[in-house]
Amino acid sequence: MKSYQMLIDGEWVAAGSGKSFDVVNPATGEVEIGPMTLERQRQIVEEHVADAVAKGARVLTGGVRPAGPGYFFPPTVLTNVDHSMRVMTEETFGPVLPIVRVASVDEAVRLANDSDYGLTASGWTRDPATARLLQERLSAGVVTINDCVSSLGDPSAPYGGLRRSGIGRSHGALGLREMAQAKYVTRDPSRGPMLWWYPYDASYRRLMASAVRALHARSWFQRLRSHLTLIGFGRLWRRVGAFRLVRNVDKLV
Repeated sequence: MKSYQMLIDGEWVAAGSGKSFDVVNPATGEVEIGPMTLERQRQIVEEHVADAVAKGARVLTGGVRPAGPGYFFPPTVLTNVDHSMRVMTEETFGPVLPIVRVASVDEAVRLANDSDYGLTASGWTRDPATARLLQERLSAGVVTINDCVSSLGDPSAPYGGLRRSGIGRSHGALGLREMAQAKYVTRDPSRGPMLWWYPYDASYRRLMASAVRALHARSWFQRLRSHLTLIGFGRLWRRVGAFRLVRNVDKLV
């Protein structure tokens, strides 16, 4: 099993072994973290760490780029952080873990949701009730409990964010729907005016009130009584006719 590796005096070292690893070539199989993609992104990470330290954060490990070629930056753990620091309010996109101490799960959820971003969120707990609370209240496009990346590898799981993390989804049925344009089509095969066309007289208003109750009244008795009331409107018979009314009676129940 590979041992945990850390940066000591500018070198990657396996904990307890005294062995240094090559930070220039991460393809050797011995290095567990590779370089960043861009120098500008490494500079952003450094700026976030420096901003946090200037505002009172403490660096437990890492925080300083190693010497030599490559856009490397060490895994960095920060404590004493708060939301006045860029590392807590902007996208760092680097190996930096800021730790905030909270008094309750409610405070943890509130601080986690206090963000312009909302791609993924993770909760770690052995308590099923706490897990359900986190799943329901964390505001993100993806919420995982006791894991952080499995959803991205699941082709059936919709993946996407909220707020400034973007719109839309990939993967799953929702991802397929992103590639389609919905179109609603309707056709009226009958002749004559619709029930909701002019004239808008007193009879029309009574007809529409009875139709709404027939379709949406809370009790079946109220719906049935409204159906019987509709039978008395000549406007309905002229539009629908007895045959169509009987053929579609199941839609009125």
